[in-house]
Order: sequence, then structure tokens, then C-alpha cells
Amino acid sequence: MVLYNERSYAWERMMELDAIIDDNPTLDNVSQMVKDDIRNHLAFLELNNYSLHKRFLYKHPILQEYKLSNELDALRKANPERFMNELINADKNIIRYSSLIKHKKYKSEEEKLQWDRHIVDFTEKLSIMKKLIAQ
Repeated sequence: MVLYNERSYAWERMMELDAIIDDNPTLDNVSQMVKDDIRNHLAFLELNNYSLHKRFLYKHPILQEYKLSNELDALRKANPERFMNELINADKNIIRYSSLIKHKKYKSEEEKLQWDRHIVDFTEKLSIMKKLIAQ
């Protein structure tokens, strides 16, 4: 149901932006239109695949977070010690990659971007893990 609503909201936002872009195309409006189109397309793919095969692709950001949350919750229940090690490792990885970027130890801009993505991923994982502990 969430994916269907996401698809509807993305389509509505795209229709609103379409009217605005026709009169005054700005970089922010166009980029938001593209982002909404991508989210709409991913939601359609997920729903279509579920309709045909009764399983999700887990490409849409909403489902990716849901899948990660379920996996971490299962780990927390099955093996709390390993869950805590994962929590500590995520925190240490954030610190490590931040330090590497801060001290400019990357060899190329591509490597720096990859480290930035790692920081975002580990921050998201750490946030989900903390929410699971708080429950």
C-alpha cells in the first residue's frame, strides 16, 4: 500500500511541477521532476514484479530501508552479540571513513565519493540499529 501511495504522490508532484516548469524551468524544479519520475518508475517496477512473481525487487528506497530493518531486527533477535558487533563496526566505520576524508587520504575524486557513500550507508544502518534497540 505504501508503494502505491508513493507512486500516486510522485505522479501528483510531477503534474504540479509540470505546470511550473512550462512557465519557469529552474534547475531545482527540473531535478525534482527527474527524482519524482525515478521514484515513480521504481514503485511501478516493484508493484509490477510483486503482482507477477509475488516478491519485491528491493530497488525502491522505501523497500531497501524496510529490508535492511527486517534483516537487522532478525539478527538482533537471533544473535544479539553479533548485532552489537555490527553496531560497533558501523560506528567505527563512520569514524574511519570520515577521518580518511578529513585528512585527504583518497587517491581520486571517485574514491572520495565512494567513501562518502559508505558514510551515508553506515549512518543509515546505525540509525536503524539504534531505533531497533530503543523499541
